[in-house]
Amino acid sequence: MTDKLSIRLRNSRSFAELWHKCPRLPDKPRGDRYGDYPYTFHLDQVLSIALEFGETDDDVLVATRVHDLIEDVPAVSRNMIADICGHEVAQLAWCMTKPDGVSRKKGASTYYEKLLSGGSRALRLKLYDRIANVRSCWSEIQRMDENKRNRSKLGMYKSEYGAFRKTLHSESANEVESALWNELDRLLAWQE
Repeated sequence: MTDKLSIRLRNSRSFAELWHKCPRLPDKPRGDRYGDYPYTFHLDQVLSIALEFGETDDDVLVATRVHDLIEDVPAVSRNMIADICGHEVAQLAWCMTKPDGVSRKKGASTYYEKLLSGGSRALRLKLYDRIANVRSCWSEIQRMDENKRNRSKLGMYKSEYGAFRKTLHSESANEVESALWNELDRLLAWQE
């Protein structure tokens, strides 16, 4: 990892830590947390998964640190991320931002189109994020007692995976994208 990338990653993490302490959206009142962990735990997981799968694009690596900020923190804009992290990182974060005021299910097709507009880089970022979320669900389930397991988000990810995969997966996926899809298929026990 180059010194320049290390500095950009450190700055983007500091930016995320700062903004995740700001007032939250009503549906995300404990936005400073990721389950039992500080919210930056998730950002670290996404970065770690990107590195695990051999990501080499500096902008994608930096975007792992700020990919949820526009969606989660009303005070953060695409322009603010561009000022701190660069235009390409801000574009990736914008592609990861779900539409406002629309349910997850109703807004899915618009969101998927937006992701696709960001090309392979945005898709990889989303797949890193989803793998982090699903792995976290499995880890959480292993720690829960039997009667709390139905509260995991794993069921949500499983139920939406068919449409997610159908819309975003491409037969012309490159080697990294194919490996990411294979990991999600494995984690979600996907069968066509």
